[in-house]
Amino acid sequence: MKYKISLDTEACIGCGACAATYPKRFELDSKKGKSKLKGSEVKRNDIEEVVIEDKEFEKVKEVAEVCPVNAIHLLESKSGKKII
Repeated sequence: MKYKISLDTEACIGCGACAATYPKRFELDSKKGKSKLKGSEVKRNDIEEVVIEDKEFEKVKEVAEVCPVNAIHLLESKSGKKII
């Protein structure tokens, strides 16, 4: 199954917890002072999204759980159903 990571850059406070937890997918944008989702596209209203494979599921779930403002979400890619 494929999943989608969704990052709400407007809600992001730039604490860096995501980049520290999973630098393969997240980094801090020094110009904006907020997190950036590597390899993503901006879909709508400052929402960045990228599709991932099963093997990244657990790590991305951990990242979503450590975000203090719930700016990171994990969704089923096809249905869009929110997992976290």
